[in-house]
Amino acid sequence: MNKRIFRAGLVACLLSAASTLALSPAVAADSGVKVSPAVGKLLGPAQKLLQAKDYAGALALIKQAQAVPDQTPTDTYEINDFLANAALGLADYATADAAYEPMAES
Repeated sequence: MNKRIFRAGLVACLLSAASTLALSPAVAADSGVKVSPAVGKLLGPAQKLLQAKDYAGALALIKQAQAVPDQTPTDTYEINDFLANAALGLADYATADAAYEPMAES
């Protein structure tokens, strides 16, 4: 029971932080995080779509990035970050929660 309460609190904090950052994954990109070239080709345009608030278009690119084989742990983390931000923009909180959980566990 305590684990569920802790997880719920953690997810609430992550959702709050994401909304505070105005749904912009640019913070991660500006921090010098390097993703593989195949994932970067998809997340770059997805980032621009997120900034333009085209969450559905970004989600399509993010789903393609999820299908890229041989992802590094950094790739997976960044894809989940983008996925959570797009899901929040679409008010799909279940998907955002599902994306934030592996990020919190990493």
